[in-house]
Amino acid sequence: MKETAWQWPCWGNLLLGVLGLASAILCDECTKEGRKPKFALEWNQDLSVVKYHSVEQLKDVPKEIFEPLDQLEPGRRRVGG
Repeated sequence: MKETAWQWPCWGNLLLGVLGLASAILCDECTKEGRKPKFALEWNQDLSVVKYHSVEQLKDVPKEIFEPLDQLEPGRRRVGG
C-alpha cells in the first residue's frame, strides 16, 4: 500500500477515489509463503524502459482511506486492486 509518482503501472479504487498506488509482481510461491514485495515497477507507455523502486522508499498510503470499504464488507482482511 504505497503511493507512486509515476503513471504506469499503478492501480486504484474507483469506489474510494484513490489512484496512483504502486504495483509489484510476485510469483505464486512467494505469495503462498506470505513474502512482501521488495520493489515496485514503473515502465513507460511502450514498455521500452522498466524501472524498479524500493518499496521501503515509497510513501505509505494512509490506512484510513480504506475505512469505508471495511464498513461495506465486514471481515475483509485486505484490499485488492
